[in-house]
Amino acid sequence: MGDWVCYGGLGIRMMANHNNVLLQKTAWRFLTESSSLWVQVFKVAYGVSGDVLEFAKAHANGRPSWSHAWKGLVYGLANLAGGMAKRIGNGHMTQFWTDAWLGNPIAEEYSPLPPIVDVQARVCDFILENGTWNAELLFAPLPAPLAVKVLGYPLPRVSTMVDEYIWRYSPDGVFSTGSAYKVLMGLDGKEQEGFFTLLWKLPLPSRWIDFFLWLAWKERLVTNLLRFSRGVSSAPCWSICG
Repeated sequence: MGDWVCYGGLGIRMMANHNNVLLQKTAWRFLTESSSLWVQVFKVAYGVSGDVLEFAKAHANGRPSWSHAWKGLVYGLANLAGGMAKRIGNGHMTQFWTDAWLGNPIAEEYSPLPPIVDVQARVCDFILENGTWNAELLFAPLPAPLAVKVLGYPLPRVSTMVDEYIWRYSPDGVFSTGSAYKVLMGLDGKEQEGFFTLLWKLPLPSRWIDFFLWLAWKERLVTNLLRFSRGVSSAPCWSICG
């Protein structure tokens, strides 16, 4: 509960969004626990092959024959996809131009793409046999600042490492319900965190901080304006105030 005080709440989440986040958590397990029996059963039952997130995005609306459990899981995967990025291993499973591996997809930062560009090119096409970037090939289609940015992306020393999905909103790349909820609510937490960090340090009795100031910030004080909006008062202001 304490983790949510800094965002102006008392630890109570909106249930619809909370349910969405829990679906994404299950979807994350489905994505990262590919050897688990339950994952394999679902994949065989519904013909899932190749990239799981691409499958989910292509079938986000579901099919009438699908079970409620599988529909919910696909819905969670489709939502999860928006917060995912690729961590490059050998580059064989990542599209160079259209996948999110260098922040936003390169095709979004460099638009329109030159006609010579092969949009189906993979990251491995730009990597030499010794495991380093092919600078000459990068500078040919890319503007210099973007090519330099690609050159700064660290490649693994072990060429057998495969590409993998990571959660872009956590430092370690691992999905967390807390970060997913903030993304869903459109919060980065910085402005709210700064305000409430200062608020909790004020030399005031705790009941003022926990109740009065929080209610004032969230516009939940029982003012006559609030009473009027709920049909309890006949006027939005006190008569003494004019």
